Amino acid sequence: PDRHQVNSELLEIKRSYYGISAEKIDTRLPNRAIVDVLNVNDIPYLDITECLSVRDDVQDLYYSKDNHFTSGGHAAAAACMSKGLEQIFGLNPSH
Repeated sequence: PDRHQVNSELLEIKRSYYGISAEKIDTRLPNRAIVDVLNVNDIPYLDITECLSVRDDVQDLYYSKDNHFTSGGHAAAAACMSKGLEQIFGLNPSH
Protein backbone atom coordinates (compact mmCIF):
# COMPACT_ATOMS: atom_id res chain seq x y z
CA PRO A 1 0.00 0.00 0.00
CA ASP A 2 0.94 3.62 -0.45
CA ARG A 3 2.24 5.29 2.71
CA HIS A 4 -0.68 7.74 2.63
CA GLN A 5 -3.10 4.81 2.80
CA VAL A 6 -1.68 3.55 6.09
CA ASN A 7 -0.50 6.77 7.77
CA SER A 8 -3.38 9.17 8.43
CA GLU A 9 -1.00 11.92 9.57
CA LEU A 10 0.82 11.91 6.23
CA LEU A 11 -2.49 11.83 4.39
CA GLU A 12 -3.71 14.87 6.33
CA ILE A 13 -0.53 16.81 5.54
CA LYS A 14 -0.83 16.01 1.82
CA ARG A 15 -4.58 16.69 1.79
CA SER A 16 -4.10 20.08 3.43
CA TYR A 17 -1.23 20.98 1.12
CA TYR A 18 -3.38 20.40 -1.96
CA GLY A 19 -6.54 21.85 -0.40
CA ILE A 20 -8.60 18.71 -0.89
CA SER A 21 -11.51 18.07 1.44
CA ALA A 22 -11.39 14.86 3.45
CA GLU A 23 -14.73 13.77 1.98
CA LYS A 24 -13.19 13.66 -1.51
CA ILE A 25 -10.43 11.23 -0.54
CA ASP A 26 -11.04 7.50 -0.62
CA THR A 27 -7.79 5.81 0.34
CA ARG A 28 -9.21 2.36 -0.37
CA LEU A 29 -10.38 3.12 -3.93
CA PRO A 30 -7.24 1.65 -5.57
CA ASN A 31 -7.56 -1.49 -3.46
CA ARG A 32 -11.22 -1.99 -4.38
CA ALA A 33 -10.48 -1.51 -8.08
CA ILE A 34 -7.78 -4.17 -7.98
CA VAL A 35 -9.87 -6.52 -5.85
CA ASP A 36 -12.75 -6.29 -8.34
CA VAL A 37 -10.46 -7.46 -11.16
CA LEU A 38 -8.95 -10.19 -9.01
CA ASN A 39 -12.36 -11.47 -7.94
CA VAL A 40 -13.72 -11.50 -11.50
CA ASN A 41 -10.72 -13.57 -12.55
CA ASP A 42 -10.88 -15.80 -9.48
CA ILE A 43 -7.40 -14.80 -8.36
CA PRO A 44 -6.69 -15.04 -4.61
CA TYR A 45 -5.20 -11.94 -3.01
CA LEU A 46 -4.00 -10.58 0.27
CA ASP A 47 -4.49 -6.92 1.22
CA ILE A 48 -2.21 -5.85 4.07
CA THR A 49 -3.33 -2.21 4.13
CA GLU A 50 -5.46 -2.49 7.28
CA CYS A 51 -2.86 -4.59 9.09
CA LEU A 52 -0.19 -1.96 8.48
CA SER A 53 -2.44 1.02 9.24
CA VAL A 54 -3.21 -0.08 12.81
CA ARG A 55 0.43 -0.44 13.85
CA ASP A 56 1.84 1.91 16.46
CA ASP A 57 5.02 2.33 14.41
CA VAL A 58 3.28 3.21 11.13
CA GLN A 59 5.43 6.34 10.72
CA ASP A 60 8.55 4.16 10.61
CA LEU A 61 7.39 1.74 7.92
CA TYR A 62 8.28 3.92 4.92
CA TYR A 63 11.18 6.19 4.08
CA SER A 64 10.22 9.83 4.50
CA LYS A 65 10.96 10.85 0.91
CA ASP A 66 9.37 8.01 -1.05
CA ASN A 67 6.95 5.09 -0.90
CA HIS A 68 9.52 2.38 -0.29
CA PHE A 69 9.48 0.29 2.85
CA THR A 70 12.23 0.67 5.42
CA SER A 71 13.65 -2.56 6.85
CA GLY A 72 11.02 -2.24 9.59
CA GLY A 73 8.36 -1.80 6.93
CA HIS A 74 9.47 -4.98 5.19
CA ALA A 75 9.32 -6.86 8.48
CA ALA A 76 5.85 -5.46 9.24
CA ALA A 77 4.61 -6.32 5.74
CA ALA A 78 5.98 -9.86 6.09
CA ALA A 79 4.24 -10.26 9.45
CA CYS A 80 0.95 -9.04 7.97
CA MET A 81 1.31 -11.34 4.96
CA SER A 82 2.14 -14.26 7.21
CA LYS A 83 -1.06 -13.74 9.22
CA GLY A 84 -3.09 -13.45 6.05
CA LEU A 85 -1.58 -16.54 4.45
CA GLU A 86 -2.20 -18.51 7.63
CA GLN A 87 -5.88 -17.56 7.40
CA ILE A 88 -6.17 -18.24 3.67
CA PHE A 89 -4.51 -21.65 3.84
CA GLY A 90 -5.59 -22.61 7.36
CA LEU A 91 -2.02 -22.84 8.58
CA ASN A 92 -0.98 -22.81 12.19
CA PRO A 93 2.71 -21.84 12.49
CA SER A 94 2.96 -23.04 16.09
CA HIS A 95 2.71 -26.69 15.00
